[in-house]
Amino acid sequence: MTMKKKPGLSVRVGSRIQWEAKKASLHFQRWRRHKNFAAPGEGVTLFFVPEAGLKSHMALLCVLAKTLEESGQRTLFVQCLNHFERCPVKSCEAVSAHPSAKLIEQLCYGCLDTSMEMLNAYRLSSVSLEAYRDAEMEAQINQALSSAGENLMRFTYQNIEFGSLCSSDLILDKKLVFLERVEGENREVWLQYIRATIRAFLLTERMLAVLPVKQLVHYNEYCLAMGPRLAAAAKGIPGFTVTHAAHRNVDRSKVVITSKLWGGLMRDQTDAWRVWGKLSIPRPAIDEVATDVLSNMLSAGWNIYSPKKTFYDGDLRERLGLSPDRKLIVAYTSSPDELVGIGYLMDVFKEPHDGGLQPFEDQVEWLKALAAFVSTREDMQLVIRVHPREGKNKRTNLRSEHLEQLETAFASPPRHCRIVWPEDPISSYDLGEIADVALTAWSNIVMELARLGVPSVVAFHNAFSPVPNEGLMRWARDPAEYFRLLVEMTQSRTTLQNVTDAFRWYYMARVATALDIGDVVPSAVYEGLPQWRRPKESEAVVGAIIRGDDVLRNYYEGRKREDGTEAQRVEAEAVLAAMSKFVHFFLTGEGGEVDPTGLTISGYKVRYVTASKTVQRYSPLCARLGRVLLEVDKSNESSLRRAATV
Repeated sequence: MTMKKKPGLSVRVGSRIQWEAKKASLHFQRWRRHKNFAAPGEGVTLFFVPEAGLKSHMALLCVLAKTLEESGQRTLFVQCLNHFERCPVKSCEAVSAHPSAKLIEQLCYGCLDTSMEMLNAYRLSSVSLEAYRDAEMEAQINQALSSAGENLMRFTYQNIEFGSLCSSDLILDKKLVFLERVEGENREVWLQYIRATIRAFLLTERMLAVLPVKQLVHYNEYCLAMGPRLAAAAKGIPGFTVTHAAHRNVDRSKVVITSKLWGGLMRDQTDAWRVWGKLSIPRPAIDEVATDVLSNMLSAGWNIYSPKKTFYDGDLRERLGLSPDRKLIVAYTSSPDELVGIGYLMDVFKEPHDGGLQPFEDQVEWLKALAAFVSTREDMQLVIRVHPREGKNKRTNLRSEHLEQLETAFASPPRHCRIVWPEDPISSYDLGEIADVALTAWSNIVMELARLGVPSVVAFHNAFSPVPNEGLMRWARDPAEYFRLLVEMTQSRTTLQNVTDAFRWYYMARVATALDIGDVVPSAVYEGLPQWRRPKESEAVVGAIIRGDDVLRNYYEGRKREDGTEAQRVEAEAVLAAMSKFVHFFLTGEGGEVDPTGLTISGYKVRYVTASKTVQRYSPLCARLGRVLLEVDKSNESSLRRAATV
């Protein structure tokens, strides 16, 4: 197969002879640093990271381990050389169930090469998984899998639901939803995930029997890491998930460290909002949040699927064949495979994730009910934006099972309804700009649009992508309440306060949970191992991993001491500046703040005159934000405070 290099994937490797020479030169240093770990002592933090070929993962964990080492803690990395049929590197490369030996050698030796280089650069210790693997272990795994039935969801080993655990990776890899009958290549890949994860579980059991491990650290919730996590939990050893912040696509300069699964961390944010949601956030935080919005509009990142925002004169409704006489409802679907996979993972760990009463059974039922509601009204029209990830895209050529469902359900578009399919060249952000109200299943776009003043209603509130039920982000418990909210939100007013609340919520959900290591990692997009320096947040890193400190709580406890009238005023000024940047960007496609003297708004029609151009367009988004800017006298502090409470 032709290998497509992904960001951060190391496939660098010279000849086998060069590799063997390099390995020999490093072996003694590794042995010298590892030789004392077999003896009981103060304990060691075990980094289970067999995916060093994903350089950004390995580099981050090396920074954390070096921080622990310089604080007097001992650390130990595992090293792998093709010990797993499936791993994050192979998944990233979309390796088939039967890859060529040449491809595997290239990936696996490149991965180990990166591991050796990074660990040696920081003088960190490692142990090869080869030392703990033998024929007896393989016989155990073969015997267990010999009894695997047709439905692998039911497969268990040592009373652990490995079939369900590994379905989470399979679902994301193959965009599956229905797992009752998985056949062919997909079944083979699933079995490989199960085999690899059981092996990782057993290898960890053996390591824990001889090494004084006091905590386990891994990157993300890949099933290959969750097997060791379960082995550690059985011995009362805490596990910690490490990941980069889901901010500005992926922010390599910010690290999330949590002892909870992702769904549990999200659930905590809902509880935290009730306590801390009214605390201001500082100006740099507002700038961070605004930067995230603007970078997403440019599709600047591997996790941004929508086409770029476009800039135009006139009325986009005409280009899309939409009526100018009806309110526009834009419904954004979500990728259910992501939600289903996380749900299965949390079930294995016995973590609750029920979102409570839901107005609809699934997205097909939601969209059918929505289309039926709109078809009976002469004042509304509907655009359904099917999530771009559901189709072929820059990351994969696969189409999702859910997309096939939607195509069957909406083979003939309902009355007053247009469907934008995943591969249609229409930006989700263009649709958001002209929407009277945006509806989402549970997609993150609700957080983006709320920061832009767009009223939104979520169809499925859940533990994985929660939103507060207030301001510009709402949800309902039954269909009647849902459609009442929909109509109500078409009349809602954008204010400085509800935009500020949207900024605060996003910051809590995506940034305040993370520690900033930007003084070590040069930029948000940096992929390699940075030149070492001890991070300013070193004590917080040690606290999070060694003591299990709650990063989100610590942030807000500190923020509570700093909040007050002056902090609220500074925050309001910063949000107004961000809104000004949004309007200027949407109207011109350029950076800078809007000049209110050149802005004229009539209904949802906006005219903007600058020194170099005149723009006239239909833009509900710019009209909403622009009205707030025109109503606020920036030079009058009392006016600013009054606007913040309107």
